[in-house]
Amino acid sequence: MTYPVMDLFDLTGKYAIITGGAGFLGRMHAEALAEAGANVLLWDFSEPRLATAVDELRRKFPGQIRGECVDVSDVSSVARASEAFLSTSKALHVLVNNAGMTVAQGEGKFTRYFDRFEEYPVEMWEMAIKVNLTGPFVVMQTLAPVLREAKHASVINIASDVGIISPDHRIYKRNPERDYPGVHFNSPLSYATSKAALIHMTKFLATYWASAGIRVNAISPAGVENSQDPKFQRELTDRIPLGRMALPHELKGAIVFLASHASSFVTGHNLVVDGGRTIW
Repeated sequence: MTYPVMDLFDLTGKYAIITGGAGFLGRMHAEALAEAGANVLLWDFSEPRLATAVDELRRKFPGQIRGECVDVSDVSSVARASEAFLSTSKALHVLVNNAGMTVAQGEGKFTRYFDRFEEYPVEMWEMAIKVNLTGPFVVMQTLAPVLREAKHASVINIASDVGIISPDHRIYKRNPERDYPGVHFNSPLSYATSKAALIHMTKFLATYWASAGIRVNAISPAGVENSQDPKFQRELTDRIPLGRMALPHELKGAIVFLASHASSFVTGHNLVVDGGRTIW
């Protein structure tokens, strides 16, 4: 029996959900899955951002994109969205847990997300863990029945290189006379810890769900270029063997690979897309 290689990447007729789907990377993940033929449902807590993302993606992929306003940190919100999905689809083939507290959010609503460890608010720590770790837990638990119905479902958890190695705190220094004065963003302990735990959750569920045919993998990207401060970009790229940050489209291949039958014998794996950063 032959399996043409391009057929292995084909997701035509499959159903996918992406949490945080209206965000910077969420849109790229959606585009990748839709290009491979999947019907994609974006879950995002921001209604205006979701409307914009759905509108833009529908122009490229008419009939393949839908959106639902969902807060993954709210169990009842996830339950309602799951019921809505069940009313139109009986199986879920691909789940991408992409939602998380990010730099963009930290500079807005969650300004204390980037505080020094010594002054870090417990409530901010708890909020980050709730979104970055409890969110995927709740989403996977709630959607487990439809993942099982798909027979050969794929779950992809978006982790981070700082879930493997410690953030290099020197990148965020702005004044050589002091350690961390006026830092406007960084990779806080709450982020790194939640991503490390998400990688282990991936491994746990990969063995737990193996008999149900559900594969669970993670992707750990390094920094993705998104108009960051030039000084930060220089500091970070000096620590990446390939000498640059990732471009947004460079995660698309990893997403389609893990979502499709091209990775049918891959589970419990953390695919590191970091330009070689974690090998140093």
